[in-house]
Amino acid sequence: MAGRRPSAPSLPSPQDTKVTVPKLNKDPIWSLKPWPVVVEMHGLSLEIPALPAVDWLAVLMQTDLSLDDFIDELMPDIEEKLYETDLDLEELYEVCLEVISVASARPWWVTLRLITIAKDHWHILSGEMLKVDATRMSLYGWLDVLLLVILNSMEPKDTTMFSMRLETPPSDVEAKPEEMEMSAGAFLGMAE
Repeated sequence: MAGRRPSAPSLPSPQDTKVTVPKLNKDPIWSLKPWPVVVEMHGLSLEIPALPAVDWLAVLMQTDLSLDDFIDELMPDIEEKLYETDLDLEELYEVCLEVISVASARPWWVTLRLITIAKDHWHILSGEMLKVDATRMSLYGWLDVLLLVILNSMEPKDTTMFSMRLETPPSDVEAKPEEMEMSAGAFLGMAE
């Protein structure tokens, strides 16, 4: 007796989902495993080895994170290279922000805001976040999970405004147009 093969399960449509998830995932491959981060500065190439989310978070979740802490913990080899360049403090700060953007594959301000939310609301979020192994996954993947946990813990009516605030660049940063994308659903949700 022959029968029909069951069809593959269909993905939920945007209308079926409980919340609107902003499209922050620029390259899904970055979320699959930790990757090394390569940054170019003044003709020098700096490579940070592939680090799991827990190593990034141990630094980025510090209460009073300083530039020195960031460099000492995540980029210890940069100190030698600083003597080979005429990099000033402002340029070094920009390099650190670029490292955060590359490692998280999203704008640095989104990354730092998500991490601050996780730290400030850990008593609410930890039950779900501890289900993922931050010792094995990338920072990017961990942030993907975090964003979904945050959005699912909110009232659906509040998620559009939250997403807009999350993605809005700081006043002193000029964002590239591709960093300011908003889904049609989020745009239409503003009108409600």
